[in-house]
Amino acid sequence: MVVLEFPALSETFVLDQITGLIDRGHDVSVLALRPRNENVTHAEVDRYALKERVYYAFNGSKIAVARLLIQKLLTSFNKQSRNLVIDTLHMALRRVFGKDRFLLGPALFFVYGARLCDVPYPDVAVCHFGPNGDLIAKLKSTFSFTFPIATIFHGVDISAHIRSDGLDIYDFLFKKGDLFLPVSDFFQRRLLELGCPSDKIFVQRMGIDPKNFPRHVQHATKEFVFLSVGRFVEKKGQLDAIRAFAICHNKHPLVGMSFVIIGDGQLRSEIEQLIDDLGLNKLVHLPGALSRKEILQFLSDCNAFVLPSVTGADGDMEGFPVSILEAMAMELPILSTFHSGIPEIVEDGVNGFLVEEHDVDTLADRMEILIENPDLCLRMGKEGRSKVLNVLNLDNWNTVLATRLERLVSKVDIV
Repeated sequence: MVVLEFPALSETFVLDQITGLIDRGHDVSVLALRPRNENVTHAEVDRYALKERVYYAFNGSKIAVARLLIQKLLTSFNKQSRNLVIDTLHMALRRVFGKDRFLLGPALFFVYGARLCDVPYPDVAVCHFGPNGDLIAKLKSTFSFTFPIATIFHGVDISAHIRSDGLDIYDFLFKKGDLFLPVSDFFQRRLLELGCPSDKIFVQRMGIDPKNFPRHVQHATKEFVFLSVGRFVEKKGQLDAIRAFAICHNKHPLVGMSFVIIGDGQLRSEIEQLIDDLGLNKLVHLPGALSRKEILQFLSDCNAFVLPSVTGADGDMEGFPVSILEAMAMELPILSTFHSGIPEIVEDGVNGFLVEEHDVDTLADRMEILIENPDLCLRMGKEGRSKVLNVLNLDNWNTVLATRLERLVSKVDIV
């Protein structure tokens, strides 16, 4: 399993696939660039001893890496391979940040290759996000690895990366990759438009285990609690959600309501400033980034889930937000947007409400409707859990993934 960072608190979908494959008897190793610097981690990391399965690509000094780069360039590659390496450098540069990224970028290609030699030789490489698939495809070609490559596309890799790097960014991967797994119908269509082979592409939805998210019991409370969970980045739409909440509260100042926004990230100061400017300090709460167990308690204590996702200024889009699935499993009505694959999860008027991106006024109106109609909240919540049980069940989708990988290795037609 190839990822950028591991373990990453926000990437529960990676964690769930790793543990799902292990539960089915497969031996899973993880190749990652680096660990994410977070104080909180999910319990499954320790329960499955996953840190013992991780191989970090960049774990040496910059000088040693530079020496490795020079040695490989001078002694190990023919002209064709060197040209392939040069073609890879542009992509690799974007994967390491800092003043010295121009030293680290080209070296990274070889460090990944060297670490691949340390990992137990895989039957298949599963790459999360397109750039990782592209990197492994080029490593495979350069180092003559023989394992097949499956690439899972999530969102930013088929939106912002396309805008920044061009429509041909995955041409090499499409030629050399073996299986392409977008998380939604929406991104399947995008991949086909980019030239992805139609006979190698299959939707691989994210799912959750409903057993870990017990049915929500709505208690009579003095206030209506909205909840949002997500990294503090533009595409999650927290700023729009706060503005909509302010409108809703100003229209109904005597109605008890509050808003909890779980997460952290680059927009935290801007979010805090907006809360202060709107005079919502006593009503909007930011508990920070939390573990899945801690989030579960907040899901149990709220009345509706809010995630008004938007397309970022850089083109970044959501894929298949797992936080929405978790809220649906808890029988919470969903407030979100007509964005990316979200309408494939949330049916407007059935298990929640959808509004257009940045339509703060309509979002506030839908908040009011839920506050004023507790029976509607209950009906929408039941519809949401039913969809998780029947369509978005993690166990089913992990079985689909395992079967597809097994058939890929066995060179049997994939369905």
